[in-house]
Amino acid sequence: MNFIRKIIISACIAFSIQMNISNACDAVTGLHANSLTHSSATLNWDTTVSDSFLVRYFIIGSSELHFKLVNQGTATSLNIDSLYPNTTYGWLIHTYCNGGQPGPYQLSPSTFTTLSGSVSCYKPNLLFARNITNHTANVGWNQLVDADTFLVRYHVAGTSAYQWKYVSGMYHSATISGLSSSSIYEWNVRSVCNGNVFTASATHTFVTNCDTLPVPDHIVICIMENKGYPQIIDSFAIAPYINSLANDPMGALFTQSYGLDRPSQPNYLDLFSGSNQGITSNSLPPSHFTTPNLARELLDIGKTFVTYSENLPYTGSDTVRNGDYERKHNPVANWMGTGINQVPDTCNQPFTNFPTDYNLLPTVSYVVPDQANDMHNGTINVGDTWVANNMDAYVQWAKTNNSLFILTFDEDNRAYNNHIVTIFIGPMVRGGQYSKYMNHFSLLRTIEDIYNTGHAGHSGEIESVKECWNSFITGTGSIDPVDLDWAVYGFAGTGELNVDYSLVSSATIKIRVYNEEGKKLYDEPGSRQNSGMHRVIINPSNHHLAGGLYIVQLMVDEKVFSKKTIMVY
Repeated sequence: MNFIRKIIISACIAFSIQMNISNACDAVTGLHANSLTHSSATLNWDTTVSDSFLVRYFIIGSSELHFKLVNQGTATSLNIDSLYPNTTYGWLIHTYCNGGQPGPYQLSPSTFTTLSGSVSCYKPNLLFARNITNHTANVGWNQLVDADTFLVRYHVAGTSAYQWKYVSGMYHSATISGLSSSSIYEWNVRSVCNGNVFTASATHTFVTNCDTLPVPDHIVICIMENKGYPQIIDSFAIAPYINSLANDPMGALFTQSYGLDRPSQPNYLDLFSGSNQGITSNSLPPSHFTTPNLARELLDIGKTFVTYSENLPYTGSDTVRNGDYERKHNPVANWMGTGINQVPDTCNQPFTNFPTDYNLLPTVSYVVPDQANDMHNGTINVGDTWVANNMDAYVQWAKTNNSLFILTFDEDNRAYNNHIVTIFIGPMVRGGQYSKYMNHFSLLRTIEDIYNTGHAGHSGEIESVKECWNSFITGTGSIDPVDLDWAVYGFAGTGELNVDYSLVSSATIKIRVYNEEGKKLYDEPGSRQNSGMHRVIINPSNHHLAGGLYIVQLMVDEKVFSKKTIMVY
């Protein structure tokens, strides 16, 4: 295990332990806002025991978060400005005690609405990018912002030359073309009124699709149960391992991934065959199916497939229930047989057969924990621990062996519109968050397109996932991400931000740090560095860093890697 990985694991363990220690400070109560204007508000709360407060606020319906750190533990209010008129904001407060140990916060945000006022030439917000292809993207922003024209500027991240496009004030979006495939683009937009160009929006990013998909030697898909996206992501105290995957430099978190059906069984059928096969309950299907499916597609082209189910009594078992094993979560069992599109019973194996020599894995495998460990009957923390204990060794192996790990869920808990967590992790993955809509059909189509099989059911009607793959797939760039291991972490008390990275060959390195508004706070000049371990320590007193959210960019030759981190001190 290399040096960086030890740091990451140690930090995760320390963080997990810290989160489970009893906190000396309580959640803040009495949240209310007053002194409202069209662009400012005063946020108030009751007195509580705390060393500091981290205030999060956001426009309701927006994914943009703003952070303000209040270092005075006795404070009971905060003034915020640069708000938009006639806009509803939500806000929460985290308390911190004992040198930065986080306390609880409100489960539901408090809200306020700013007063009406002119919005002409305000800084655009609510930026989004959609309809992204290999060489085009549609970008847009808040329709409440008026201007004579808008100026959209964009460039490949890590380069200095911007391109720009003027858009009539009648429109609040623009399609930009001539983009490079499999590239990270940074962009912002400015309002232009009476010939004056006003302050730019925060800088956002999007990633163009790759021209070709990677072909992993092995894909392992672990399917968990009945938990919504907000229940898992950022719940570090109860799901530290899954969150570590979501923040891994080789991990892609899909923020708009959705299940398709209710209850569980139809979703498993969707993921395996592109259809729920007319099944709308968890009851045993009346007979085995003979429709196209992923396992048969792979077998037909000389590839292999196995589902490994925890507590399945034996290979090829067609039993409905065994302890906490449930056949409704094991779709391949529905296609066992010798008929058209059916598969041999060797495709249906107990999890005890999951190999310890990962070179012996089939091309594609499903891993299905039983109901005690998949979060269906057990807690989120029990499921998170199961994934860590049973899948992490493969995850670490996959990173250096051209293989892919996928974690997904069948459905949510019926509280979040079937919004679920899906994570890809492997050396062919460009780490980050991706907001393009996807579902079980998208995931099935992606695997089918990777191995160039046919398309089962509705998977032929939807796009595969193309935006998360590294540019080295198409032969550009000089260093593959598998050659880069890096971590970003800060220390409560000092506020120092550490950037550690390991190079397997010499490269030109640059480091930049941005705040949540997109303002550049630190820009290290490029320097050629030899292979080996490197560390950069950024001192907040010299570089205007305070508590809050930061985006760290590490540029290795022509490739840009990004991480988000929150500093509290």
